[in-house]
Amino acid sequence: MRRLRPLLLTLLAAPVLGVAVDSLASDPEILYAKESTPLFAVQKGQILGQITPGTALTVKSKAGGRVQVELEGWAEEYRELELFAKKEVRIEVASLVRANKKNLTEIGTEAGRYDSVWKKVKLTGWVDARRLDKKLDNVWKAARDIHSERCTECHDFMPSSELTAQQWSGVLRIMTHRAALTPEEAVLLKQYLQTHAREKAAE
Repeated sequence: MRRLRPLLLTLLAAPVLGVAVDSLASDPEILYAKESTPLFAVQKGQILGQITPGTALTVKSKAGGRVQVELEGWAEEYRELELFAKKEVRIEVASLVRANKKNLTEIGTEAGRYDSVWKKVKLTGWVDARRLDKKLDNVWKAARDIHSERCTECHDFMPSSELTAQQWSGVLRIMTHRAALTPEEAVLLKQYLQTHAREKAAE
């Protein structure tokens, strides 16, 4: 009987290992918007809005050069066309031109400061596969290049952690013009700096 125990333990463990492998294999694929990316309601439908660079997108399906994706974000009540990565931290993940109930689902609500209400939402739609990248670092590399090359022509290098996301938003309104950034360069740089910004203002 003692000799049979190792064999029995092996046989009992086999299905458990099989389940673990299956669960890993079913992990969703995550892709990243490498530039401002139009979001369509259906595969060949109307534009819902734009996804910002660096936004993580969960892949639902693929067809005809387009990818059906899903993302989660936060929208302030009565301003549901702007979606942010976090509640009350205005790092935009998507901006919409219309609120389509088939594509935008409310998950829950939370109270914010100053009697505000924030809704956690799920957004689905279709994007051009060519505008996506498997590695987030590839997206941020382009932003780091702009930051190090274009933002040091008139002053010393300022790391992203020097300011909060809110502060970077104000600074970039001025620096975009001075650094002669294109609209796409400005969006990418803003997203990078805000994402890597410090959480609280320096005291």
